Amino acid sequence: MSVLFWNVRGLGTAGRRSQILEIIREPGVIVFCLQETIKAKFTHRELVSLGGSHSYHWAIKPTVGHSGGILIAARDDIFDCIGASQVEFFLSMVVRNKISKLQWEVMNVYGPVLHERKAEFLAEISDHVLTNDVPLVLGGDFNLIRFSGDRSRGLLHRTTM
Repeated sequence: MSVLFWNVRGLGTAGRRSQILEIIREPGVIVFCLQETIKAKFTHRELVSLGGSHSYHWAIKPTVGHSGGILIAARDDIFDCIGASQVEFFLSMVVRNKISKLQWEVMNVYGPVLHERKAEFLAEISDHVLTNDVPLVLGGDFNLIRFSGDRSRGLLHRTTM
């Protein structure tokens, strides 16, 4: 069983939805988490289309302006959705397996681009993780640079590492 995390950099890009469908149809993908959807809202029809042949529990944090937007989808034939929550930098969903009754949480993060907000971002994640009482899967786009090789473009300011 797999949990997929993917920064899609906008769902409006030509062919992006078909790429997503191709990947989530892979055997074993039971939860998928998207970052940077760049969508303020989703219609029911869009969600059904995005889910392909499976039905899902959805949690959505809309975009603000022209960046961000995160989504979690958990297959509803496998999981019951216990609840979902969102704060500024992440969206989470607690699910319970219908057969094993194992309850766990998936946390999808989208970190700030601005260096000045990194400490706030990390504190928000830390506060949630430290108070969590179920197993946790954490992933997403942290927008953090630890090593110069992490940077996809040549411009690197060492003070932001």
